[in-house]
Amino acid sequence: MIKLRIEKIDCFNYQLKDINNKEYYLKLEFYDLPRKLEPGDILYMHEKYVRDENTLFSFGPLEGKYGRKITSEKDPDLLVLELDKEKIYLKRYYG
Repeated sequence: MIKLRIEKIDCFNYQLKDINNKEYYLKLEFYDLPRKLEPGDILYMHEKYVRDENTLFSFGPLEGKYGRKITSEKDPDLLVLELDKEKIYLKRYYG
């Protein structure tokens, strides 16, 4: 997983930076979070997603009915948010 810091949010468009200050621009959508994401929040996601800037990726709770069942912390559909020093585990939603 790659660690990314949110730099800017404009609707679904996220500007992110990794630990080497490389910038990424992704379209992200989140469901059922305890609060809105803000610049400075941290997320960890599989490296394969940062190469695809033209797809809208949706993420929601692990127990949600959408998406695949996550059985490993190495699953590429797993995303981790670090909000207020608490880790929130999400899975990718499809469709």
